[in-house]
Amino acid sequence: MIKETLEYLIDIFPEWKAEIFRVWSDSNYSSQFVLDPKWEEPAVWGIALADIVRNIAVAHIEKHGGNFEAVTESISQVLIAELSNPMAPVLRVE
Repeated sequence: MIKETLEYLIDIFPEWKAEIFRVWSDSNYSSQFVLDPKWEEPAVWGIALADIVRNIAVAHIEKHGGNFEAVTESISQVLIAELSNPMAPVLRVE
């Protein structure tokens, strides 16, 4: 599946650039998302989310310190747990 997803990405990039994802969060950790699902292949979001996790880890380490592997593992564990048992409903902002 990863090979097919990467082949899909190679086919569509660099033909377009667009904002596909925006997120806001408040002091109660409530999040609002705006998505533009341009990709026909849903697995591409897995690659995008992995990139986001790595960038969050780097930013976290720059501000709070830590080890890249430990920070990404912590984020990944909670991400998987949240996908399995969400704490909040999906809300769309348009």
